[in-house]
Formats: sequence, structure tokens, C-alpha cells
Amino acid sequence: MGLSSAATALSAAYWPRRFTLNARWLACAALMAGFASLLLLPATALPMILVLLVLGLPVGPLMVTVFAIGGLVAPTGKLGTVMTALASGIVAGTALGSSIAGQLAQNDGYSTAFLVPVCAAAALFLLGAAAAVVLRKKKAPVPTT
Repeated sequence: MGLSSAATALSAAYWPRRFTLNARWLACAALMAGFASLLLLPATALPMILVLLVLGLPVGPLMVTVFAIGGLVAPTGKLGTVMTALASGIVAGTALGSSIAGQLAQNDGYSTAFLVPVCAAAALFLLGAAAAVVLRKKKAPVPTT
């Protein structure tokens, strides 16, 4: 997952500008949700490795996109604070997701635990939609009265 994520994260620098940050976020989050649902299919290690490789594809570009949007919406002089908050959010979100998935796996089996990344990706999609609204309002001209 890390290899495919890193490769596609690097490729994001070459994506066309007409593929906007908002569209990237929504597309990558939707792909993540779809690919995460593939975790429910494999019964052996090799197919799971392939699913994890595919699941990593939208992760890197989504992270690049979120940090790019963070740079756009950061107040003047607060870019470092925003980037630190985003990086900390990745760590906290991973810890929370791992905790929930671990409990689900222990109590209900691994298949139930695999619903956590599906739900996390769906939540990222909703956050992306909210970010699109915020960015649209930020670009809208301020009415003069």
C-alpha cells in the first residue's frame, strides 16, 4: 500500500491543472471507498497483497491534495500550524481507526474490521465536499455595499 501510495503521490505533481483540487479530493476519496470494500474479498495472502497495492493508489494523491488545500486556506502566518495540524490528524486518525478496527476484529471478526477503512474513506469524501464549499466561498467575490 505504501509503495503504490508513494508512486501516485509523486505523480500528482504532473496531473493537469484542470483536474482541480476539489475534484481530486472527491475522486480519490471515492476510489478509496470503492477499493477499501475490496478488502472483504480475499481469502488468502496473495490476493490481499494485491488489494492493498490497489488500495494505496488514491491515498498518496489524496494526502497531497489535502495538504495543498491546507496551504490555500491557511491564514497568513499560520501555514506551519495548519500543516502540523494536518500531519497530527493523520496520526490521530490512524490511531483511532486502528483502535476501532482492532476492537471490531477481536469481537466480530476481521471482515467487520475491514468496514473501518470503507467508512473512513466515505467520511473523507464528505469532508472533501465540505472543503469544496469552503473553497468556493473563499473564491467568491465579496459583495460591496
